[in-house]
Amino acid sequence: MPGGRHTPFTALLQNRQGETAALRSAGCPHGLARRGMTARILVVDDIAANLRLLEAKLLHEYYEVSVASSGPEALAVAQSWSPDVVLLDVMMPGMDGYEVCRRLKAQP
Repeated sequence: MPGGRHTPFTALLQNRQGETAALRSAGCPHGLARRGMTARILVVDDIAANLRLLEAKLLHEYYEVSVASSGPEALAVAQSWSPDVVLLDVMMPGMDGYEVCRRLKAQP
């Protein structure tokens, strides 16, 4: 990982029907843009440094990114913004990530 630049990653996603798909970064900042592909990703974490780091990395990979620092904020953003993927911290004060996940899954 020379310089930590253009590091590819894969996230496995499961929809409500139980189907699994892989979301892969191109490993190249222009790969997704050239193919006209992107995803809307909501990053949820109560630690501001984590939010900034993930937001910067995902923006660099040409994803659309929104951030939230609490469970209630994440629910509001998800309702209005309709993300394709939610990267969710499970250990947050107040409403933890498990409760946020339950509520997101209960939304139509």
